[in-house]
Amino acid sequence: VIKDSVDSYRIWLSRGVSNSTGSKVNDDSNIYFLTTSHPFVFSGDTLVVARGALSQSTEAAKQPCVLQESVNSYKMWYTGLDASRVPRIIRATSTNGTLWASHTVAVNIGQMVLGEDAGGVYRPSVLKDGLYRMWYTGVDSQDFERILYTQSADGLSWEAPRLILDLGAEGNLDRRGCSRAYVLQKDEEYVMYYLGYDGTNRNIIRATSPDGFEWFNFRLSIPSGGLTEFLDGNGPEDIFVLLNEEIVIPGSMIEGAQIKLYNKRAAQ
Repeated sequence: VIKDSVDSYRIWLSRGVSNSTGSKVNDDSNIYFLTTSHPFVFSGDTLVVARGALSQSTEAAKQPCVLQESVNSYKMWYTGLDASRVPRIIRATSTNGTLWASHTVAVNIGQMVLGEDAGGVYRPSVLKDGLYRMWYTGVDSQDFERILYTQSADGLSWEAPRLILDLGAEGNLDRRGCSRAYVLQKDEEYVMYYLGYDGTNRNIIRATSPDGFEWFNFRLSIPSGGLTEFLDGNGPEDIFVLLNEEIVIPGSMIEGAQIKLYNKRAAQ
């Protein structure tokens, strides 16, 4: 989510493809662009990145993360699924946020020595504070998910990744998986929201870090199966929408003292 002015927001998200009867054929197959004059009501539905720009995205282009670097410079990192549905992270560039070109694989699979990314990499969250910093999900050969980190000088060539968040200890909410991290900077620290899986339920967990590498102050932020909430007026700390079964976090932004989390249902 990018805020252009007092009353203008933009969001990029992925959604499925439906057939002529309205039945969904694929989940999250293409990336769309929407705008709004209110942070909760988005309108428009412009296809901006279709699956198949590369062989690594023939099945899907999804989970975009967009940075606007200047008036005429945008960068997007998104998840592409190849014909075998193996996920990789792809980068694209744009001059206006709607026409995207120069698609290329930014982060490939199989770079971790212990195989934490042997099965795929997906859901990039990118910040720029001198360097480009990316947090993303790595999937091992047994489908366990962990959060990995890499950094880059240009947003295209990335350093060797490192493990940032491993499976939690027995009894923890993330003991069977950590995924879909979204990281932002607030008050000179990094704040991460991620999906923790305990083998039964998925919950959004919040953690903080002074450097983006070591994480502390873990706490449950949004429980699985909670109520959908739209909160405004005096301004809560977190504004969010969640799904009853599986929680997804495609976007977030800081506005004043508030942290706002957006998901697909909020935008639609």
